[in-house]
Amino acid sequence: LSCNCCVPRESPVMSGKAAPDVDLKAQGGLDKQYLIGGVTVVLLILYNYLRVGKSAEPLGDIEEDPVEVGWAVFLLGWLLKICQWMACVILVILGALVTQQRKIIYVPAPPGAVRPTAENPGAFKSPECWGLPYENVVSTSEDGTKVSSWFIYQSLSKCGAEAPYTLLYFHGNAGNIGHRLENIRDMHAKLKVNILILDYRGYGDSEDGDGPNQKGFSMDAMGLYKWLVEAVKSGKFDNKTKISLDRILFFGRSIGGGVALQ
Repeated sequence: LSCNCCVPRESPVMSGKAAPDVDLKAQGGLDKQYLIGGVTVVLLILYNYLRVGKSAEPLGDIEEDPVEVGWAVFLLGWLLKICQWMACVILVILGALVTQQRKIIYVPAPPGAVRPTAENPGAFKSPECWGLPYENVVSTSEDGTKVSSWFIYQSLSKCGAEAPYTLLYFHGNAGNIGHRLENIRDMHAKLKVNILILDYRGYGDSEDGDGPNQKGFSMDAMGLYKWLVEAVKSGKFDNKTKISLDRILFFGRSIGGGVALQ
């Protein structure tokens, strides 16, 4: 499926910067127990190293064969050194995992893909490419981060006497909201629901904020929900569709399931 009508356009929301890596200072730093544990391990390594050095001194009047004792001390020293180097390597790996955890966990743009929705391939740029009625939505999270969303709705002519359900759709980890358009099309056509789907901070056309993180995702979701409630109360969509506050559902896939539950 292709779409010639959807041309790339600059988003009014996206800052144009890649999502930042984890900032230990912004996250409150490492827990004290981890710092104390790391310092303790380093001190133990230094202590053992000095201890092995002292053990290499002459053994005095020991009656055992000095050749055998020398080999035993030599092997023990090398074994301790190997353990020390392994401990250092483990500490380096743990440090890398902590400092790079956001890059490992969150994937705004999978390999071969791009972050902005306007640069998605083919028909995955906009709901317009699938013939879906929609509006661009920009909501503001508690910390001031502006989040980009699409509101795909059932037109008034297709609404019955009762308002259709409205799904707040929290998508999975990798990619932006455009990559979910086929699923959105099917839900819109078969379930007859309105769908409000957002890109988390650092994803798609949303601002970076403090980068992807659990607390930030929850703030983005709550900010969008509050926007929807205010839109319903103000009658913003009364001339386009029907929305009822008691017919709003939270729907999440993969990492979005945790966001919906929170």
